[in-house]
Amino acid sequence: MCDDWQAVMVQVPTAALIGIMVTVDVETFNWASFKNVPKVPLMETVIMVTMIIIVVYTHSLAIGILGGVLMSLINFMSKINKLDISYSEGRVAVDDQLFFVSADSLWNCFETTCFYSNTVIDLSRTHIRN
Repeated sequence: MCDDWQAVMVQVPTAALIGIMVTVDVETFNWASFKNVPKVPLMETVIMVTMIIIVVYTHSLAIGILGGVLMSLINFMSKINKLDISYSEGRVAVDDQLFFVSADSLWNCFETTCFYSNTVIDLSRTHIRN
């Protein structure tokens, strides 16, 4: 059965297959997304353009998507790596996301702050991720 399909596929010209692929790409692409570029954050636009360049250069959509996912991951981690730490007498309140990247901020707080013996560390408004 596989040999039958191969015989049929060999008969179809490559230019016709490329034409079908280009037509599908043009029809399914959301051309209105270009209007939204000024409204989108700069880093997301940079990621999108970089993905396009990677795909065109490598001729591999998978490598372009992998590059975009990695860049988005780095962008996300850089946005949420800061903790909001507030000090008052006998109390340290920590807000925002606490995970492996932002843990350094909390550690630095403990190293640089002189605590009382009965200091309360309030993590009630902290989202702890691992």
